[in-house]
Amino acid sequence: MSVKPCVWLCAALLTSSACGDSKKSSNAKGSGTSCQTTDTCPVVVGESCAEKPCVSTAYCSGETSICVAKGGFNAACTAANQCLAPLTCDIDAHTCTGDGGLGSSCASASGCSDGLGCDLSTHTCATTTDGTSLYQAMCQHFESCANTDGHLTSSASACVSAMVSSITDGTSCNSTVRFFNTRTELDACAATLAGAPCAGFDFMQALPAPCLVLRVDTDEPAAGVGEDCEAADCRSDLYCDVSGSCPICQERPGAGGDCSGSADCAIGTYCEPTTELCTAAKTVNAACSGDDECASSYCHESLGTCQQPVAKGQACGVADRCAGFLLCDGGICASRRMPGESCTAWTPGISNCVADAACVSGHCTQVAVCGQTIPVGEPCTFTGGCTATAFCDDSTGTCTPRPGVGDDCNYSTPCTAELVCLAASRTCGAPSGVGEACSVSSDCEASLACDWQANLCVAPVADGSPCTLNAQCMSSHCDLSVTPHLCTAALACSAP
Repeated sequence: MSVKPCVWLCAALLTSSACGDSKKSSNAKGSGTSCQTTDTCPVVVGESCAEKPCVSTAYCSGETSICVAKGGFNAACTAANQCLAPLTCDIDAHTCTGDGGLGSSCASASGCSDGLGCDLSTHTCATTTDGTSLYQAMCQHFESCANTDGHLTSSASACVSAMVSSITDGTSCNSTVRFFNTRTELDACAATLAGAPCAGFDFMQALPAPCLVLRVDTDEPAAGVGEDCEAADCRSDLYCDVSGSCPICQERPGAGGDCSGSADCAIGTYCEPTTELCTAAKTVNAACSGDDECASSYCHESLGTCQQPVAKGQACGVADRCAGFLLCDGGICASRRMPGESCTAWTPGISNCVADAACVSGHCTQVAVCGQTIPVGEPCTFTGGCTATAFCDDSTGTCTPRPGVGDDCNYSTPCTAELVCLAASRTCGAPSGVGEACSVSSDCEASLACDWQANLCVAPVADGSPCTLNAQCMSSHCDLSVTPHLCTAALACSAP
């Protein structure tokens, strides 16, 4: 299981007039309604507003003179009066949004004030905490273990910059990763990381318990125990149980528990395929067919047995795996080479240098891991650092111009700014707006989704809005059991 050490408000369906019965007479004084005659009573959605005003939750279309329901959060708009209060219309994004303050509606962090993030579990701006200290603790741990596990980068500070750059856009060396957690929660995780043992402790396989509650401000919300895992992934220490009437997140069972794969089992166990039961992980020299079966997380491909990764200074071959960040270099598990040391480039962009260095003319040369300073044609690493119009091409190990309109692209070949890699053609093009063609949601403008039935980009709408499929709803759930079909919160699942 790979775990990142670090990635979800209200338009009612209008069916009646604001004053109840729109045919109340002028004798209805004292009825408690907002209007007393049919001449002044606002009209509802779908009725003509040529001579009368619309109810407060609708606006009068200038094109048709018909009342149209005001949009909820993220609904399409071209003017402020098309959004439900207190939302406003973001004219650039053509969507209804909040004012960016604490608790206001949002679609992404860009819709929130400085220091706040967009909590996608509620689509509201929420307080965030700078997580730099967390990465400092992790990188300091790596440095303290370098004698046994080897170096990842040339220094702890370069490690922090590389990690932050890999999570953020990497455009600034002053970027920070922020969390929807308190300082106390971050400090508890940092303290656990700092005290972790060297030689064999794998953050990616066994993230410490205090770190499981952390959530980066760009993360999608994770589902907890007993919560629905159809619309959201389970927290990293849980698994999605699909055996009941609806999928829910459950604690990973220990030895003896039912399973369909090792991802269902607790750390230290694996799913035995013949019995479909969680079983204690195997010790060294026990027969194995995959890493998940071994307590060491390493099944030797040639031997077919569980083995410990090869330690620093020990002999290694092609089929061997070195411990920590060590590399099999010249038949010996050794540390990655530091800037200034001689090196070997095994393939373009891949060498025996530390992560913040590239092998240039036989020597490790330090390169930028953040900011946008490396020009086209110069060496780079997976951490980036190329100018804004370029990307680090793994096949050449150099900064390469980003493809433009009509050029080929894929997940590792990003298009120039403002363009997306269109899924159907695998070429760069402008993202589609509302009502324009798409095949997947990444073809659409930010905050839009692709209606896969119509193959058109749509603005997801709030609960209570009409729908025909899940992609049209902010909640990702269109209730087809009611007529008309309406967007609602996802159905709550309970344990089977």
